[in-house]
This record gives sequence, C-alpha cells and structure tokens, in this order.
Amino acid sequence: MSKQRQAIGTITQSFQNISYGPNGQTIVGPPTQGNTTTLTAFTPYGNNLEAQKFKTDTEGRTDWINLEDTRKIDATSGQPITDTNKLSTLADPNLVKRIIQGAKDRKIDPYTALSIAAQETGLGKMEDWKNNPMHLNPPRDQYGKPTAPYPPDMDMVDKGLDFLKEKMDYAKRLKKNNSDEELIQSWNGYGKIPYEVGKESMYGIDLSTLPNQTLDMNKNPVYGKRIVDLRDNVVKTNPAIQSMVKDIYGGEPIHATSEHIKEAKAHLGYVSDDDFSKYMLDKKGISIIPID
Repeated sequence: MSKQRQAIGTITQSFQNISYGPNGQTIVGPPTQGNTTTLTAFTPYGNNLEAQKFKTDTEGRTDWINLEDTRKIDATSGQPITDTNKLSTLADPNLVKRIIQGAKDRKIDPYTALSIAAQETGLGKMEDWKNNPMHLNPPRDQYGKPTAPYPPDMDMVDKGLDFLKEKMDYAKRLKKNNSDEELIQSWNGYGKIPYEVGKESMYGIDLSTLPNQTLDMNKNPVYGKRIVDLRDNVVKTNPAIQSMVKDIYGGEPIHATSEHIKEAKAHLGYVSDDDFSKYMLDKKGISIIPID
C-alpha cells in the first residue's frame, strides 16, 4: 500500500489510528508530520474586564467534575500510585470550559492544557491558586526575587494559556519536539536538579540513584511524562470533560496537517473545505483542526 493511501486511510477510517503530535495535539498520520509545523497566530480569548473570572466556591455547588485518578503506576517513576499521591480532584466546570475554549483559540490540545492545570493546582482546587490554575509565578528581578504580584484584574487563565503556547513554540525552535513528553517539558524547563538534603527525590525518583546524583530534564523529560500520563489516563478518559470538549469543538477535535486534509478530500471527492468539514462532523462526529 502506498504511503499516500495509508495517510488517506488514517483519516477515512473514522480516525481510529490517531497519533499524538509533538505539541500534545492529536494529529493524523505519523508523529513526524508535526515536527516542522509552525502554528498560526491566534486571537487571545476573553477580556480581563469582562465577567469571565471563575470562583471556586463549594457552597451550594453541585456541578463539580469528579476527576478521578485511577492509575496504578506512575509513568514517571515506575512506582505504584497510592492514595497519598493520587491526583484526583473536584474541578470547576466553568474553569474547565474556559481552558478548553482558550486552547481551541490557540490551537493547543485542550487535554494537555487541562492536565497541566490539574498537575499544578488540581485545576484550581488549591485555595491560593484558584484564580491562577496554571500556577504562574509572579514576575522576578535579575536576582530571582519577586518584584510585584500580578495585577488583580489580569486574566490568569488567558495568561497561562498564552505562556503555554509560547513555551511550546520555543521548544519547537530548540528542536525539542521528538515526542509529546519532550515538548511539554518546556513548561517546566530543561535544566538539572541535583541531589541535596531536603531534596532527595523528584517526581518519585530517588536522585541519589542517578548519574552524578542529578536529574537531567534535558535527557529525561519527567514533567512531560507526568503530563502525558495524566492526559491520556485521567483527563482524557473523563466523560464530563470529553463531553465539554466535543460541545466546544463541535465534535472530537482531530488536528491534521493540510497535506492529509487535501488527500482525504480528494479521496472522498470533496473540493470545498467547508463541505469536507461538514461531512466529517456530521458523519464521523469529528472536528477537523488544521495545524499548519
């Protein structure tokens, strides 16, 4: 079978053979297809002055999303997951919707963005970070000391998603896009963490057992591994979140290169992008998102 027909088949067979692209998005075709993709510019979602801030107030609320962590093994450390290190949380549905919509506007995978917020703050569950779900630290001076807090009217959901896109774009320029884990690691950095008293382990890994007793995140993207694990086995399997994603995207979002879209259109006999997109949405329940 020719490579072209294989690529077309990937799209036309109900998108069952989906691989994850280097920016955490689902893409059609081999993972390498996304390695040289340059994402298009986006329009920032929301307005700081509009009533778009969320409030995690449990009083009288019955609509929380129960994000249950049923994993048995931590993909980062290989150690068992116990009740003490599970990342189960109750998520504010308003926040979840905002992150999904913002990810769509920026062409970021929504499940990846939600997973980072889940890892960082339990999706806003931590009281001190409920208005800053992606755990952005305040601006710092040249010595690393905080200079001032973010303005109270700043939309930290938008700022977090903007920052995530900037980080991923930067990682791609560094050619750190051979895998989802490597690219998502950009959020946490590619530095080294040495063993020291009070910091004997990181992500469940005993630092004293590593070469030079140092965790090199340039070689071992532990944070990226954690996020991919959360994304694929906790966030993406949650029915409520799946439903929200489909509602906002109009179907299950599938990110495809223009080349694969063109091949699928030709194979199915479509000329118009709109007609092809309508067919995929109506017949397959899939929302096509071009990534180049």
